[in-house]
Amino acid sequence: MFAEADSLRPAQARYPALTSNEQRLSCYFHIQLSTKEIAVLLSIDPASVRRAKTRLFKKIAAAHQAAGRTLPAPQLAE
Repeated sequence: MFAEADSLRPAQARYPALTSNEQRLSCYFHIQLSTKEIAVLLSIDPASVRRAKTRLFKKIAAAHQAAGRTLPAPQLAE
């Protein structure tokens, strides 16, 4: 649990509007857990994780836009 708390600190500073659940999801995505792995950890359906991920990324994008920053371009596998 301590590693998770340490991983959340930067997200809390950059995105204070995120809920505790969104911060937890952000941490799980940051450590590159799959949707299915996150679903098992949270005891929810993988489709719910995908919806939450979409909402989280939209919220982060809105925060970046409001601050006048741009998001990094997604890296495409070649």
